Amino acid sequence: MDKKRFSERMGYRNVRSEIQLESMDDGLRTAIWNAIHQTFFQGFELHEYIYKDTNLGKTLLYIWENYFEKPNDEINQHVLIWTHILKKYINESMWFEVYDLLEQFIKFWPNKYELDNKFVPKINKKLEQYLSGYRVIVHEISPITDDIEISEIETILEDSSLQMVSIQISDSLQKLSDREFPDYRGSIKDSISAVETMCRMITKNENIELGKALKTIEEKTQIEIHPALKEAYIKLYGWTSNDQGIRHGLMDYPTLGFAEAKFMLVACSAFINLLKEEAKDLL
Repeated sequence: MDKKRFSERMGYRNVRSEIQLESMDDGLRTAIWNAIHQTFFQGFELHEYIYKDTNLGKTLLYIWENYFEKPNDEINQHVLIWTHILKKYINESMWFEVYDLLEQFIKFWPNKYELDNKFVPKINKKLEQYLSGYRVIVHEISPITDDIEISEIETILEDSSLQMVSIQISDSLQKLSDREFPDYRGSIKDSISAVETMCRMITKNENIELGKALKTIEEKTQIEIHPALKEAYIKLYGWTSNDQGIRHGLMDYPTLGFAEAKFMLVACSAFINLLKEEAKDLL
């Protein structure tokens, strides 16, 4: 008997390793270091010294005293030494300690204009690219996803009884997680299509569209879907399928990205789990 989970049989990695919520791979660590080095060490050569009255000098002194909790008379002001200290810390520390250090730079850097207009957009772009579960929001590292959201996705991927639905959710996650060529529009389409597939399984109608399927489920079963929730998913389906939707008018919409695709993946996964629970006698 095959004891592997569906997601393992599909050759797909654990969701928590894709969306890095409680982990940090080498690529993300390197990206964080590169952003720090390119921004805060800009204009300094490795052989130079960092004067205490510069923005970098003030920040490193604060980090040395208050974060590393070292005596201030032992601080080294050589650029080469500091790049070695910080890069080693980022590469070898626990994932949450790296975010702690990053937050020190963000909170203490004196030039807030440079911080908000140069560094924060750069680091957030890197956090998105490497599927970090966190972003810089108002000078703090804040989560954009959590255990509950992750578990909604994992519940479907691990359920072999929902094979076609699981495949579509897996496809959505893969398109969202592709670091080189993420397909956010394709991810959104797969997420809502998984809801439609779930409804077709419940209604035993392979050709019915989502809007009609939700109405049929209510009419022919004991399942009650809140009107506002039903209307929301009908509108989401319309957004992804009609002439103004993902497949047509929004194909070239420039700001459609990770946040929208992630929202759809989580929201659709949660709705599928709700339908599965309510219609378990019909599946």
